[in-house]
This record gives sequence, structure tokens and C-alpha cells, in this order.
Amino acid sequence: MALPLTKIEKYLKENTDMESLVSVEVVERYIELLRMYRRMHKEIQKDGVRTVVINGSQEYIKAHPLITEMRNINAQLVNLKRDIDKHIEEYKMQMKKDSAD
Repeated sequence: MALPLTKIEKYLKENTDMESLVSVEVVERYIELLRMYRRMHKEIQKDGVRTVVINGSQEYIKAHPLITEMRNINAQLVNLKRDIDKHIEEYKMQMKKDSAD
């Protein structure tokens, strides 16, 4: 079961310095890519993972074109998640430092 995007977004925003423009951009880009990934997943579920291509007298089966796009988006999500984890860690350290002062 996939978590609702609103919960993921809320978690990321609560644990990231939303005053940092870079952090805001990274979180928003991550959520938008996740939204696109899920739409593609639904489309593939609806259409099936294979498509039949008819080219004149030839007919062949190939993978759904969105599968490749999903792989690309997944790679971007993984990289952005690494960045987000760094931002979260920095924010937590800053919060600890501020509470100690």
C-alpha cells in the first residue's frame, strides 16, 4: 500500500528547513516526480505491461513505453531522496544546536 502523497509531503516539510529555498525546491520536485511516477504506474496497470505494435503486415509485442520513463523517474527520486536525507540531517543538527543555545 502506497502512502498518501499528503503524508509524505507533510513529513518532508516538517523535517526540512522550509526557509531554505534549496530545501523547498528539492522537496517540491520530489513530490512532483512521485506524483508522475504514480500516474504512470496507474496507466501501466490499466494498459498492461506489454503493448502490441502493428506495423503494416508485421505485429510484435513490446514493453509499455512508460516503463522506461518510470525507470528514469525512479533514478531521479533516489537521487533526490539522498539530498532530502542530507537536508533533514542538517535541519535536525541545527535544531539541536539552537535548543542547546
